[in-house]
Amino acid sequence: MSNVTNTSEFIPVSKIFLDLENPRHEPYTKQAQAISYLCEKEQIGAIARDIVDLGLNPTQKFALLSEGKGDDETYIVLEGNRRMCALKLLHDPELVQKSKRSVFEKLSADWKAQIKLVEAVVFTDRAEAKIWLERIHGGAQGGVGQRNWDSDQKSRFNGDSK
Repeated sequence: MSNVTNTSEFIPVSKIFLDLENPRHEPYTKQAQAISYLCEKEQIGAIARDIVDLGLNPTQKFALLSEGKGDDETYIVLEGNRRMCALKLLHDPELVQKSKRSVFEKLSADWKAQIKLVEAVVFTDRAEAKIWLERIHGGAQGGVGQRNWDSDQKSRFNGDSK
C-alpha cells in the first residue's frame, strides 16, 4: 500500500449524508432509518448537547466518501457518523421521529455558533479509507491502533493523586 496523501477540506454539512452501511448498525436504505437507530442506541442527544456547548472536537476530523462530481458532488460519512447525525439534527430537528424531536428543537434553539462547514479528509472509495478506520475502531492492533487509558493514566491526566 502506498502512503495516502489526502489533505483536509472544508465541506458543507448540507452536502453530507450518513453512511447507511455503517458498521454500528445493520444496513439501511434510508437516512431516516439510520437517524432513528442512532438516536435510539448511540446517544446522539448527548453528542448534540456537547456540540452546542463546546463545538466540534478540533482534534477529530470527519472522513468522507466522495460521490458525484462538480456541483452535484455529495459525501457519505465514513468516520464521524454519530457526530454528523447530531449536526444534521441541530440544523433540522424535523429529520428525527416526533418522539425525539423536542430534545433537538431545544438544543437547536440554544445553538449559537452554528456549524455549516466541517473539516474532513475526502476519500474516493471505501477501501482507501478502511485502514485508517481500522486504526480508530479496531483496538490496539499490536500498538498501531488507538488504545484506551487505564485508570492510572486517566488519574495522571486529570491531575489526581493516589
